[in-house]
Amino acid sequence: MIAPYAIDVEDEISKRIRRGIEWYHRDTSREVHPFTIPAPREPAAPAEPEPAPEPAAAPPTLDDVIGNAPAVLQIRTALDAHRARGGKGAFPHVLLSSPGGCGKTLLAGIIAREVKRPLRLQMGQSLSTPARVADVFLSLKAGDVLFIDEMHGLKPQCQETLYRAMEEGILVPVEKAGKPVGPPIKLKTFTLIGATTDAWALLPSLLQRFKYRVSLERLTPADLAAAIASRAERKSIALTDEAAGMIADRAHGTPRLAVGLLDGCLDAAAAQWRVAIDADVVTMTCAIWGIDDLGLDAVARKYLSYLAEAGGEPVRLNVLATKLDGLSRRTVEMRVEPDLVWLGLISKDADGRRLTDAGREHLTRKVKP
Repeated sequence: MIAPYAIDVEDEISKRIRRGIEWYHRDTSREVHPFTIPAPREPAAPAEPEPAPEPAAAPPTLDDVIGNAPAVLQIRTALDAHRARGGKGAFPHVLLSSPGGCGKTLLAGIIAREVKRPLRLQMGQSLSTPARVADVFLSLKAGDVLFIDEMHGLKPQCQETLYRAMEEGILVPVEKAGKPVGPPIKLKTFTLIGATTDAWALLPSLLQRFKYRVSLERLTPADLAAAIASRAERKSIALTDEAAGMIADRAHGTPRLAVGLLDGCLDAAAAQWRVAIDADVVTMTCAIWGIDDLGLDAVARKYLSYLAEAGGEPVRLNVLATKLDGLSRRTVEMRVEPDLVWLGLISKDADGRRLTDAGREHLTRKVKP
């Protein structure tokens, strides 16, 4: 006899399953039933292929350098001689000297690529002690090219450490008093490329350790215009010949200044929805930057005005520096005057600075940006 509380387990399970299925089927609004397999979707249309990235411009070579033909020939000859000897050993040390912004870093990079060695960059001001110089040398790998920019900023003790490393291939650890504190350390082979705007500020013993001393000059307006046009072509920038000439006229023969002005013109053209950089864009950019048709800024124009007030009498450098918002003598001499001398607007002698006829003409005529 079956107890009253006993149930048929299998029958109960079947009933519950049927009730569950009926409950799910009551909601006819469901597009996909929990117990059904969704219909296969239509295959999505293939996505539009993303445009391939523009290939990076090839790094510049000596063939791309415009102007400074003697310097380029000197470097090319040195590289050819190195290759003719099988390229064995480190490339000889090179000193590049020029006014600021004339392509020293560009040439250092070209040399490193030509000898297929990495370029290690250091600033002269950062190598403040012989110990810091030693740290840099000990971090080099065999054959590395060490590029020290602004070498004239090195202290004499650091220059001495450098030329011993260049001449003898050794590093002598020294203490602050300059006394050796340990045996010499043999260095791995390396190439030193130095860059300076004042080669004569280096110790003669350091200068003599450079096998190649290469001097770069400011570019002529024609060469600079060609260089700017070439850069614009590599960067796919629409630039008229007239605009390239105007940029060159305002850049004082300095490629770095010309590149900066070209970039400024590109911004001005984009802001005005212009498709090309023409003469109007250059004029507008110069007005925004506050420079005139010779590329002179407000400080340079004040300098010329103070000389004009002297009525042809020489003016001492310290007097000019005081009048120019208290700029230091070195800032005026190194940053303001070189462009004015190159443009022929001033003359310098032991008595002071004078305005030339070209300088007076520039001040008296109506200057356009």
